[in-house]
Amino acid sequence: MVDTVVHLAVQGGDDFYFTYAEVPQKIPFGGKQALTVHKLVGGRRSVDAMGPDDKPLQWSGMLLGQSALPRARYLDWLRKSGKQCVLTWSELAYLVVVESFDADFERFYKMPYTISCLVVQDLSQPIMATPSPSLDDVMRDDITKALAAGQKIGDGPLTGLLTTLDTAIKAVSSFASASTAAINSVTGPVLAVQGRVNTLIGSVGSTAGNIGTLGGLLPGSNVTLQAAKITNSAIAANQLSQLLNLQSVTGRMWRNLGMGK
Repeated sequence: MVDTVVHLAVQGGDDFYFTYAEVPQKIPFGGKQALTVHKLVGGRRSVDAMGPDDKPLQWSGMLLGQSALPRARYLDWLRKSGKQCVLTWSELAYLVVVESFDADFERFYKMPYTISCLVVQDLSQPIMATPSPSLDDVMRDDITKALAAGQKIGDGPLTGLLTTLDTAIKAVSSFASASTAAINSVTGPVLAVQGRVNTLIGSVGSTAGNIGTLGGLLPGSNVTLQAAKITNSAIAANQLSQLLNLQSVTGRMWRNLGMGK
């Protein structure tokens, strides 16, 4: 989380910005819903939701440099004072009280620490609906699925076309604001992949349907030859499944590109 600013705004004190190694790798957040459960006759339950019960915000880091000890002592003073602070990082904000602070004095310039903040109130803007993924995210997810399917199919020309499509998608910085020319630079490779997929579906579908008798063996036929046909049909059936999946993915990409124009 070195690209994240962690900030304690102290009421009646100096603000504290966690920097460099002081910034933790992660800060778990969330909690529980406070519930009152009434157990009734017959195993039934009546549950009253009392409100959110946020978990303490705890993390660890390393205080380094000439100011390591004074900074550690300031955080410890916040614990002792019981002052309310506003803890912010990314788009999250909480009114907190420093519940505990522990530091290990290894050197005057090096002190690992652990801090725990009791949440008084969640000040973050609530998200009450599932955000839709961006068009860029959808396209990146689809090309990843398409490349995986192409690898399983194992057709050289198709793999080459998918690589071209991947390169074209990566060249577009934002599909939502892309020009018509940029969108067209991707639609061409999509159509090329779809054309190859349709050709392979016709070919592979014919191979998969070659075995028509029970067990795939004809009376008096060459066993080795029939065994090879069964194997080829099984491989073709697996390829057909991947091709149909790839057909669906590229169809969705085509529709999404239409939205991007």
